[in-house]
Amino acid sequence: MLTHSYWKWNIQEDHFVLGSSFWESLSERYPEHFLNADKAKSLFTNTDLDRVKELLHKALHRSDTPVFSASSNHQLTDPVRSFSLHWTGEVFGSSSASEYYAIGEVRSLFRGKESSLQMPNNPEFYQQLMDSLPDSVFFKDLESRFIAINKACADKFGIDDPSEAIGKTDFDFFNLSHAQQAFEDEQAIIKTGKPIIHKTEKEVYLNEDMRTTWTSTSKLPLYNSDGIIIGTYGVSTDITDQKRAQKQNERLRNQLVAVFDTDPNMLFVKDVKGKYVIVNKAKADFHNLPKTEIIGKTDFDLPDVSEEVAESFLKTDRYVIDQKESVFIPEDSEVDEFGNTTWNQTIKVPFQLAETGKMAALSIVMDITEQKERELELNKTLDIISQQNQRLTNFTHIVSHNLRNHAGSISMILELISLDDSEEERSDNLKQLKIA
Repeated sequence: MLTHSYWKWNIQEDHFVLGSSFWESLSERYPEHFLNADKAKSLFTNTDLDRVKELLHKALHRSDTPVFSASSNHQLTDPVRSFSLHWTGEVFGSSSASEYYAIGEVRSLFRGKESSLQMPNNPEFYQQLMDSLPDSVFFKDLESRFIAINKACADKFGIDDPSEAIGKTDFDFFNLSHAQQAFEDEQAIIKTGKPIIHKTEKEVYLNEDMRTTWTSTSKLPLYNSDGIIIGTYGVSTDITDQKRAQKQNERLRNQLVAVFDTDPNMLFVKDVKGKYVIVNKAKADFHNLPKTEIIGKTDFDLPDVSEEVAESFLKTDRYVIDQKESVFIPEDSEVDEFGNTTWNQTIKVPFQLAETGKMAALSIVMDITEQKERELELNKTLDIISQQNQRLTNFTHIVSHNLRNHAGSISMILELISLDDSEEERSDNLKQLKIA
């Protein structure tokens, strides 16, 4: 017979608690292995609990939602016995929050006439379990009237004793809008048997002195022992602080985007998969696309980016994210369909996304085409000047050579004049000197 027991795991403190019915069922089913429930608890805790926690930890990380499940098989010796357990649970909070825990149920399908795990028929046990949780826990009948709530839920309602809520409905605590929606959700669960998991709700109270709160609420059908739905139950986690922080982040994000859009440089943020998360107007204009058609896409999806270039961008962005190091690209060029060349200078830095806390890459791309064109023009001018200087140097060498030849001729004539004996010879040499 398929029955179940409950468990709670404080993941941050690694404290795992199973309902006492779990140990009682084990000792009753396998008396030759366990003299009593304490023996069952001792053996299971020392041999199998770490493996169960490891399975649950892997399961909750594999799950796309806070709800997860896993199965475990357990072996007993002397004599040899085995049994399987199926664990389902729901995680609350996160590893970065002050509260991070999971609660759920464990089911066991024993073969043949084997007995099954059962919850103790003790209201104090249930109340103790509920009151140990920081979140609001509630049970309702088919008409959405409260039949039980925990201490946290009573505190939220502003009542001293949880029993004061019995027989009342959400209409006694919340405004009409929220109470009506909650009622319709619960009636749908009763009709279809389908749960509602982590629905974000805005709770406005009838008591105007109580502040409006936000919760993440999960509601499920409540069955009796015959498998018939007799109501609903649920858990509400207060996310007011997270919601306010989210709104603040949205405001800051909008301000950041506004600042981005006024910058003439291309500014954009991409996640580890290369998807654009933030894009400014300059970047959108560069691709001649609206920002909404770029966000959520990768460079491989953009029509004006080749696959080779997209691969290069992705490789660089992942390096920035994985190594948490900045990358400076002094210059690179792009040629458009009309043959025009654009020169850019790029800086990429690690950037943490506020919404998820995950790392991304922030890129700042500056158009340096004018600088590059001036640089190329300057280099061209310097080449011309260099060529002119070379021609001038060649001319100087020629002039210098000719001057040296004339100077030699004059020197020789003067020497002949100094050696002449007659006035006539000296006169002829002077004529030659004038010619030179």
